[in-house]
Amino acid sequence: MSPSEPARPKLRMYILVREAVPAGFAVVAAAHASLAAYLAFRDTLRSPSGSQGRSTRRCAA
Repeated sequence: MSPSEPARPKLRMYILVREAVPAGFAVVAAAHASLAAYLAFRDTLRSPSGSQGRSTRRCAA
């Protein structure tokens, strides 16, 4: 990032899993949730401004 470019905001994603969910299933569910979020917003990661270019693709839930 050059000095002339504004700093991009730091974004965070939280995946919440209930305690009642078995550990093995929770790991797989969290992995799928993170992949779905990545695929939904991967164009945003490459965008220079960070606010445009969102993917219009939707992941099947």
